[in-house]
Amino acid sequence: MRHRTRIILALIVLLLAPTTQARAESIQWVTSLNKALSKAKSQPKLIMIDFYTDWCTWCKKLDTVTYVDGRVVKLASQIYSVKLNAEDGAEGTKWAKKLDVHGYPAIIFLAPSGELFGSIRGYQSPDTFTVSLQKMLDLHQEIPKLKMRVKQKDGVAAARLAMFYASQSKTTEVLPLLQLADARVPKDENLLVAYNTLGATYGMSKEYKRAIVCFDKVLQRSNNAMHKTLARFRLGLCYYSLKQPKLAQPHLQAVAGDVDAPPKMREQAQRILQQVNMAP
Repeated sequence: MRHRTRIILALIVLLLAPTTQARAESIQWVTSLNKALSKAKSQPKLIMIDFYTDWCTWCKKLDTVTYVDGRVVKLASQIYSVKLNAEDGAEGTKWAKKLDVHGYPAIIFLAPSGELFGSIRGYQSPDTFTVSLQKMLDLHQEIPKLKMRVKQKDGVAAARLAMFYASQSKTTEVLPLLQLADARVPKDENLLVAYNTLGATYGMSKEYKRAIVCFDKVLQRSNNAMHKTLARFRLGLCYYSLKQPKLAQPHLQAVAGDVDAPPKMREQAQRILQQVNMAP
C-alpha cells in the first residue's frame, strides 16, 4: 500500500512539473498600459510595450521563442510588460499612433513618468533580446547618476547623457549638454554620436544648415571610421537637399568608394551621384 502511495505521489509530481516550469518561464504581462503607468507611479520601473498585430508572423515568434526564454523572463521581472494590439481600434491603436509605431513587432520602452525611453524594432532572438533588454535596464539605472555628475560639470557624463537624449530627439535637453561636453571633452565618441544623431533629427525636419554644423563636428573630431562615414553620407544628403551639388559631390564620392561602408549606403550614394552628374 505504501509502495503504491509513493508511485501515485511521484506521478503527481511529474504531472505538475511541466506546468510549474511553464508558469516560471513566461513574462507576467500587465493587462493594460494605463495600469502599468499607474503601477510605475508608486513603484517606478521601466515599462515595456510589445506592439503586435494578428497577422504579424515575427510577433508570434517573439511570443513562442524569445518571450519564453528564461533569461528574458528573469530580466522582464524587473519591468512592467504590456502587450498591445496596434490594430484593435482601442487602446493599442491609440498608443501606436501616439508613439508613431508602424512596423511590427515594435517594442517601445517608457520611463516611469510615461516619457519615451527607447525601442527595439523588429524580431530579436533570445540571445540578442537579452542583451538589448539588459542595456535598457542598465541605462535606466545609469541616467540619475549621470544627471548628478552633470551638475558637477562632468563632461564625460554630459556626453553620455547627450547621446541618450539625442536618440530620443529631445533637442531642448541635448543642447546644454553638448555645450558642456564640447568645453570639457570635445573628442569624446559619445558626444560625436550625439552630434550625428542630432544632425539626423535636424535633417528630418529639413533644418539642413543646423544638421551640417553637427556633421562637420563629427568629421573634424571623430577617430571612428564608421561615425565619419555616416557623417559624410548625411552631409552629402544635406547639401544635395540644399541644391548645392558641388558641395554634396565629394562627400558622396567618398562614401561610394569606401569599401567598408554599408552596401546600401554605398548604393544610395552612387544613385545620388548619378543624379548630381546628370544635373545641368
